Amino acid sequence: MPTGGVAPNKENLEGWFNAGVTCVGMSAQLISKEIIANNNYAKLEKDMKKALALIKQVRK
Repeated sequence: MPTGGVAPNKENLEGWFNAGVTCVGMSAQLISKEIIANNNYAKLEKDMKKALALIKQVRK
């Protein structure tokens, strides 16, 4: 389960899953200091849904 260097975009996620990982961890790439500072949890929810959709797409 890689956690460093994982970005919430198709190319990056495809690379990891094509390499054989079963899951990934994302922190600062997904949950930015700006989101937390501004309490912008709607953006966080939107970004997480997008990342999960990409993961489902590339894991096929």
